Amino acid sequence: MDKVCNAVPPAVLKVMQRLEAQGFETFVVGGFLRDLFLARETFDIDLATAARPEEIECVLGGYKVVPTGIQHGTVTVLVEDLSLEVTTFRRDGAYADHRHPTMVTYSETIEEDLSRRDFTINALAWNDKRGLLDPHGGFDDLKRSVVRAVGNPDKRFKEDALRILRALRLSSELQFTIDDACSEALVKNASLLLFVARERIREEWVRLIQGTGAAQVMSQYANVLSDVIPGIDKLQRSNLYEQSLRRLKFVKKDPDMRLAAFYYDLGEDAAQLTSSLKELRFDNATIDRVVHLTGAKALIITPQRRSILMAMHVLQPESFFEVLALRRADAMAALPGNYLESSKAGNYLESSKESIKTGDVSYIDHIDQKARQLLAQGEFLTLQDLAVDGQDMLDAGYKGRTIGKKLEQALFCVMLEGVPNTREAILHELKKDE
Repeated sequence: MDKVCNAVPPAVLKVMQRLEAQGFETFVVGGFLRDLFLARETFDIDLATAARPEEIECVLGGYKVVPTGIQHGTVTVLVEDLSLEVTTFRRDGAYADHRHPTMVTYSETIEEDLSRRDFTINALAWNDKRGLLDPHGGFDDLKRSVVRAVGNPDKRFKEDALRILRALRLSSELQFTIDDACSEALVKNASLLLFVARERIREEWVRLIQGTGAAQVMSQYANVLSDVIPGIDKLQRSNLYEQSLRRLKFVKKDPDMRLAAFYYDLGEDAAQLTSSLKELRFDNATIDRVVHLTGAKALIITPQRRSILMAMHVLQPESFFEVLALRRADAMAALPGNYLESSKAGNYLESSKESIKTGDVSYIDHIDQKARQLLAQGEFLTLQDLAVDGQDMLDAGYKGRTIGKKLEQALFCVMLEGVPNTREAILHELKKDE
């Protein structure tokens, strides 16, 4: 296929040709081909080869070869600005823990290697000599927009329970339907997700919620996810789950923003939300940001200049606009036209203390516009913008914690009350209140 040949970087083709020249069949496999045929942006290129790891290293002398997954027959070849994963054809032994094969043995053919893969749309291979290999009908499944397991789906999910989340994530990212047999098997085996490390669950779920089809997938498979994603049960009991899902559609595809949108109704309990995120092994920076954004739900912000500037001071401008984006998403998600087919339209409005109307969206947009005007006009200030600093406070006779309090008071005097931003005017204003 010329399309594939033209898409594969020349440096990668050169690696393939060097291996082929030594008699080792080598193929581009997996997600690169899938995404190429879907006209999606694609980054990583994986190769499968008949060469053993030590043979790869020998043939590719001159390249840096790193044994990143040598126990699975995988090495990483650094090619120009690419990290190219090259894996020996293999067959997997029995799976003892619903995640990892007890033994991996090398195989002789690409066909046997493709037969062990998870889904048909990932079981594609190409090289220049043999063209596209598609022994399991993955290309047709791409055209039909279907996620289907290679072989018996029940067996596939029992072998590696993480494949359950991969199916849901692919469905969300690609907006594909999950094949009926595959869907039935992943529901049946959902309890096996408890064997999967929380870090791996987090990685797949974060990608899932950033997918275009996240709301629909999480609505349809809530019972599959509820045992491993903290907060789902609580949101369901409060009739807030569907609103949390609808909200995802109206925020940008940023991991922290999507998390904040999902947990928006749980943000009032910062300790519980922190615990939930720690359970999924999120890093501290992510936890702090999500708790900060959701906690700001209670902050009153009006279109008045003073209210906007104070909110910006509390949140800082970047977070201020993210908080507005979450409020807008919440308002948009509550509009009747945005309900998911599977949701009960009255649940959220009945359980909410405030009725959300269409006007709230324009109200939030008005605040956003006013805030951007204030920023453009230089009306938002920080302590660094003041004509005074800590040394000025010391010189004026203030000590200890009083210095910080006086600097903040000075900021409010200048930013909110119109006191001239000069050392003399600020110190005069501070002395007036004593």
